[in-house]
Amino acid sequence: MQPIMHAYVPGSASIQDASTVDRSGEDGKRYGNEGQILLAALQDFISATMRLKIANSEKKPEDIGAIPDEQDKPGEKTIEIIADIPRQIPCPEIQNKIIDALRPRIFNEMPIRVLAFASAGESLEIIDRGEMFRRVLAKVYTSTSTPAFDADWTHAQQMTLSDEPEISDAGYREQKHLLVELVRLHSRYAILSHTWIRDTPGDIVFQDWATRAANPRGNRKIDMFCAVAARDYGVAFGWMDTVCIDKTSSSELDEAIRSMYKWYRGAHVCIAYMAETRALARMHRDSWFSRGWTLQELLAPTHIRFYDMDWDDFFTEGATALRDLPFFPAAPLTVADIHREIRTATSISEYEVSLFRRGDTERIALSRRFQLASKRQVTREEDGAYSLMGLLGVDLSVAYGEGAARAFFRLVRELLATKTHVLDLFNHAYWGAPQNRLLPVRILQYFYRTHHFDPYTRDGRAASLLDRWQPLEPIVLTHLGVRIPLLLAPALKLPADAERCEFVPKGEFYASISLDIWSDTEGTVVSCDNYNVLDARIYEDRHLEAQSDYMRSTITRQNITFGIMNFGMDGDNVLLPQEQQCFSVMLDCGLIPPGHIYPSDNSNIHIVPTHGAPIFQFGSSRGTYRIPRGELERHGLQLVTLFL
Repeated sequence: MQPIMHAYVPGSASIQDASTVDRSGEDGKRYGNEGQILLAALQDFISATMRLKIANSEKKPEDIGAIPDEQDKPGEKTIEIIADIPRQIPCPEIQNKIIDALRPRIFNEMPIRVLAFASAGESLEIIDRGEMFRRVLAKVYTSTSTPAFDADWTHAQQMTLSDEPEISDAGYREQKHLLVELVRLHSRYAILSHTWIRDTPGDIVFQDWATRAANPRGNRKIDMFCAVAARDYGVAFGWMDTVCIDKTSSSELDEAIRSMYKWYRGAHVCIAYMAETRALARMHRDSWFSRGWTLQELLAPTHIRFYDMDWDDFFTEGATALRDLPFFPAAPLTVADIHREIRTATSISEYEVSLFRRGDTERIALSRRFQLASKRQVTREEDGAYSLMGLLGVDLSVAYGEGAARAFFRLVRELLATKTHVLDLFNHAYWGAPQNRLLPVRILQYFYRTHHFDPYTRDGRAASLLDRWQPLEPIVLTHLGVRIPLLLAPALKLPADAERCEFVPKGEFYASISLDIWSDTEGTVVSCDNYNVLDARIYEDRHLEAQSDYMRSTITRQNITFGIMNFGMDGDNVLLPQEQQCFSVMLDCGLIPPGHIYPSDNSNIHIVPTHGAPIFQFGSSRGTYRIPRGELERHGLQLVTLFL
């Protein structure tokens, strides 16, 4: 996708093609061709800088400020020189390396446009990437003229001249590091996380920028955000979703939504504004914690600070002024209080927050990430799925109007197509879904996930104990449903007045389980049933040919089948979970005899609605959990691939 930019810097007449580039687009904006725009902006900048040096030798100081190009070179436009243009520019070698470091930072990592402001947050402007490039380039040029930089660069330059390849390579890496750090220093930006004003006229949007003074409440939010960003964090750029996205442009909106997580992650600091809260003890009640988009805004940034409705920092209540301390520290008790409020509002533990901060998102189970979003509210129904792209590490095109179900389906389909470990996707409630579908139809079903497969310790890399074994074959979403290998274990439903007791299993393995059976539409419990897994009576009754059809149907309705998902394969041996529980889906296979279920029977197989995925522990009479594939039938088990 082409970056969306407005060309603020006039094209240089000295570049023949740049001035004639067609940059027109929807609504008269100039999109695409960022390479030529960048070249034009850079040429203007350097040309203006060089002419300024010449002009300085002929003019008095008070005359410096603009170069009358029309007088010096007929036919050229006058180029206004702003105060941040350096009096000295680095040598061409350093210039090229600066540009190499700056280009990806601006055009790949920075938002499409930002708010630019002075040191106290005043003189607000909205600028695009082309103007960002010009301003940051000027500041980096200035920084390279300092004695400190010169000393560091000279040292690195000497290393590059070494005959030792390792030392020479280290010198080049050090040069790159010096410039990358300068670029990042001067392109730092703060980002705002907030809830939109619900009253009329609401927040100021991009189209309202020129008339923002007519909306004092919306304008104050912008002014205060920029003032806090400049005062407390020393940045010159800020981003907020109200005025920095042109939502009338579908391509720009698509890029913004798909890049949102990256922009929050890359911000110098995220300022979270609690518009309804003044007292820290009530922070968890703020509607900020109930909105869909603010979940990723809470978890994506590496640094986040919370401000109350008066724009006072919660962290600095009674503490030293924040700007006087490095790395945004806070009093330990205040940090603990903040984490307590976060956990009360969201259930997110401090450990989980730390994983997100470090970028170890994949160490948190997929179903847990869905659970965190399961009860959050969004204005546009599709945002329930779109707002999770960053947290789940997938990318979707934005298609407002497709509906929540379709957007969620595409999200899950992308997860199945791109993730290595996907069994945890099926860790959800099985009510409210079509009877033959393994995937949920809405995020709310993940609220009822089981935590039994969350890692016991924090020293491993696995997000879920379900990741221990790879499935027998790839789990794929098809037009028939999810194709998934299952180890089928039939179970006998006990009468309501019967007590659970020991039973005779078909083979060497046995288990018992109690389950709440839910209404498939209302999400309420309709019965609590007990089952004996692999009970020998299931198979004996099935083969009583003398039974009447009525009796056979009655016996069948007492049986159920558990499709175990978390089994492993070692050569030709099936591995049962030993230390962990079996993770399964409850299936009603109708009149199909145990051991004789095939993919063609899909239309006769239905998922039984349960509160969550059924889990149970197998016992083994011989203490082994390795079964040769050819002996599965002897134990009453069957290996099959179904479409659910």
